[in-house]
Amino acid sequence: MEWQPIETAPKNGKEVLVCRKFDSGSASYAVASFNGDEWRDMGDIGWAGMYGDDGNQPTHWMPLPEPPAGA
Repeated sequence: MEWQPIETAPKNGKEVLVCRKFDSGSASYAVASFNGDEWRDMGDIGWAGMYGDDGNQPTHWMPLPEPPAGA
């Protein structure tokens, strides 16, 4: 699995791992889904507590890994 540009992410509500890479080189990660208007994290408050019209949106995504065997 490799990071993909956010433009290629599923837009059907499927949860994926998303990343926001900052100009400083740091990054933040979340399990999120696109709800038709904006990205929502698992807390459903918008990406990192922000909304679709701000600059704090995910830039990359990848599928979630399979859960551990026996979980």
